[in-house]
Amino acid sequence: MTRPRHLTGRLTQFERPDWDPLLDVVGLEQVRSFMWMNELELADGTRVHAYKHIATRRYLNLAADGRAFAHERPDRYREIDAAEALADVLAVSA
Repeated sequence: MTRPRHLTGRLTQFERPDWDPLLDVVGLEQVRSFMWMNELELADGTRVHAYKHIATRRYLNLAADGRAFAHERPDRYREIDAAEALADVLAVSA
């Protein structure tokens, strides 16, 4: 079994939102349930947008190509399944 690849990331901007990655994953109806927070760049050059769900306050980190990334401190990211990432973001804690 191979270990998941972790990449470092750095914040690049927080002024120009890009909604396309989120629209592609959740659709037009659900996009209203998120706030765009920022864009970051991973060590391999991948640009990732961070979207925060307004109810659960959890983040969905998406690249333009639809890949999802989990944030693992400090400033490390690991690629994860997009459907699982969305399910986790939408899950309501009891």
